[in-house]
Amino acid sequence: MIRFDHITKKYPGTTRPALNSIDVEILRGEFVFLVGASGSGKSSCLRLVLKEEKPTSGSIHVLGQDLRSISNRKVPYFRRNMGVVFQDFRLLPNKTVFDNVAFSLQVIGKSRGFIQEAVPDTLKMVGLAEKSQRLPHELSGGEQQRVAIARAIVNKPQILLADEPTGNLDPTTSAEIMSLLASINASGTTVIMATHEAGIVDQMQRRVIELVHGEIVRDERQGGYATASIPTIGPAPTTDTPASEPVPVAYARPAAAPEPSLTHPSAPVPETSVSLHQAAAAAVAAASAATPAPIAAAPVAARATDDPAVDDPAIDAPAVEGVLTTPVPPMTRPVLPAAQNDDPEQLTLAEKLGLRAPGEKPDQTGEQNVGPTR
Repeated sequence: MIRFDHITKKYPGTTRPALNSIDVEILRGEFVFLVGASGSGKSSCLRLVLKEEKPTSGSIHVLGQDLRSISNRKVPYFRRNMGVVFQDFRLLPNKTVFDNVAFSLQVIGKSRGFIQEAVPDTLKMVGLAEKSQRLPHELSGGEQQRVAIARAIVNKPQILLADEPTGNLDPTTSAEIMSLLASINASGTTVIMATHEAGIVDQMQRRVIELVHGEIVRDERQGGYATASIPTIGPAPTTDTPASEPVPVAYARPAAAPEPSLTHPSAPVPETSVSLHQAAAAAVAAASAATPAPIAAAPVAARATDDPAVDDPAIDAPAVEGVLTTPVPPMTRPVLPAAQNDDPEQLTLAEKLGLRAPGEKPDQTGEQNVGPTR
């Protein structure tokens, strides 16, 4: 169908050839993607097949003809066997959809009856049967590309050349155009498409020819878009030697700072706390001169079991490891002598709390005394 033999193409004013001695053959009925970076030579290949350009060296055979032997006068007849789809649609803006598709048949001299029968069938195939009388500017980008495809295939060509047909379309519309091209290829038309759309190439899984700097670096059947010029990151290679298992690291938890505990009636009272309270009680007793009776301090070592009013659950609580194992009784309020204002209803708050002896006059300075009296 198409064969390139040692084709080299150089353009004036450039030092590097657009195509450098390439050899490739495309069979009848194939769907081929030409992939590569911009300037790699994809469009040059399409122009050489269409005989828009002549190779600098080498020979090209298309449909069994050596293109070097075709004169310029016979080129239009040669191109009747090929259809071309461009990226920018190239529709006639002042003609309807029907007339744009019919135009390619009119220039080759097809009869009016053939045109009236072929154009509606082709528009139905591309899904535009109901928009045959619309102008191009009344259509979306995808619909305009469908018109361009209908114009390219209305004469049933053997080869369809598509130069970036989805370059100006969104992904959904591009998928629809590719489905249309696949159905055209299924009918027997050879399709050669230059593209940068990696998703389309990977999904279609057709033959892929990759060009880099004018040379073919990959020719793969059922290939993807992964190119040599664009490195891809794959999974890390595996070896037979198992990787060393991670060593667990023990993290030392910092010691928590001791939280301050609130005084609770059921908690055991330390000895230092008891001695302080005893000192306070003795100071209160010494300050009271109104009574000759001594102040009886509560014993520390033993619990006054004969007093039914004293009930400390901390004495009966079990000892906790690391804390005082010997239960210490809480401080017992000193028994104060009876005075003229011993009535609980007549005691002040300081007298009830044991901060001032009953009957003692408050400090005349107005200061609030906290703790044992001075």
